[in-house]
Amino acid sequence: AFAGGRAGLALSNPISSNLSVMRQSLWPGLCQALHHNRNRQHQRVRLFETGVRFRLQGNELHEESVIAAVATGARYPEQWDSLAQVTDVFDITADLQAIFRLGGHAENISVHATEDPALRPGRAGEIRRGRERIGLVGELHPQLVQQLELDEAPVMFEIDADAALSAQPPVFHGVSRYPSVRRDLALVVPEDLPAGELLAAVRRHAGERLEEVVLFDVYTGDKVESGSKSVALGLILQDTSRTLTDADVDALLGDVTACLSREFNAAIRE
Repeated sequence: AFAGGRAGLALSNPISSNLSVMRQSLWPGLCQALHHNRNRQHQRVRLFETGVRFRLQGNELHEESVIAAVATGARYPEQWDSLAQVTDVFDITADLQAIFRLGGHAENISVHATEDPALRPGRAGEIRRGRERIGLVGELHPQLVQQLELDEAPVMFEIDADAALSAQPPVFHGVSRYPSVRRDLALVVPEDLPAGELLAAVRRHAGERLEEVVLFDVYTGDKVESGSKSVALGLILQDTSRTLTDADVDALLGDVTACLSREFNAAIRE
C-alpha cells in the first residue's frame, strides 16, 4: 500500500506471512510503532529509524540506506503560555533542515511539490540536494490513515542516508570589523512560487556581501491581487574591507530586484 502496489522482493521461506516481502520503505514499521504508542495513551509521538530498504528495478535489487521519521500530536508539550498546535509538514521539514545543517550544506537542500502513493496530495514534497532527488516529506495519505486505524494523520520523511549525512567541510571567513546593514524587501510574486526558489535566487545574485537572507513574512489578502502573494525578505549585508554606503546597498538591491523580476516576475510591493 505504501508503494502504490509496486511489487517487492518476496522471500522463499519467510518467518511469518506478514513478513514475507522485503521492505520497500521504513514508513510501514514506523507507522505500526506509532499506532502502538497512540493506543497506549501517548498523544505526542516522535519516532525515527535508520535502516535499509529494498527496491526492485527491473530484475535488479537495490539495497538503500535511509533515515525515516514520523511525528504526530501537539507541536510542543502541553503548557500554559500558548494554545495547542498540531504538528504539520513544516515542523518535520525543520527537523530535516537541522540534519542537513550538521553536514554544512543546508542551503543546497530544497523541497518541491510532488505526488506519492503514501502521501496526501497537496502535502507531499520531494527533497532535493541541488538537482538530485534524495527523499520525500509529507503527510500520510488519508486512505492509509484509515487503513492503519490511526486517529490522526502523521507527518513523515524518508531520505537517503548517504546524501543526508555527507559533510561539506567548513570554510573559514574572517570576521569583519565593519558594521552590517539590513534592508528589507517586500515582493509580490506568483502565489505558487516556492519561497526556497526565491531565497536561492537572492543568494546567487547578491554575491559575497550577502551574509544572510531571512524570510520573515508571507501575506495573501487585501491589497494583494488574486493569484499573488507578498513575501518579505530581510537581507543582511556586510563587507570585510570597508563600511557599506547607502549607494553600495542601493546598487546591490537594484541588481537583486531586477534579477528577481526577470526570473519570477517579482515586483516591489507598494
